[in-house]
Amino acid sequence: MTTAPRPTASIESAYAPGIGRNITVWFDYPADLVDRPRSHGISTGTDRRLAERLAKAIDAGAVAVDREILTDIHGQTYVGHRSLVSGRHLAADLARLGF
Repeated sequence: MTTAPRPTASIESAYAPGIGRNITVWFDYPADLVDRPRSHGISTGTDRRLAERLAKAIDAGAVAVDREILTDIHGQTYVGHRSLVSGRHLAADLARLGF
């Protein structure tokens, strides 16, 4: 198992037809480390403050744990991790982590 560094967060806002604005916070890893540097994203709907709280927690290393570099069936590398927050209970999970 190869341990990966902690991710940085990036916030993107996009328009989805029929839904409106949607803000997603992405987990990004160094591009020189893996073939697929962007991991999963967590949607905060239209809540910019919640997105900023999540980004702070990701940048502090409080969200993604058990990080390791993995290889998919096509030979591309990516970082697998366990997230301590879920989209459904995001505000409560962030408060529990101190954010």
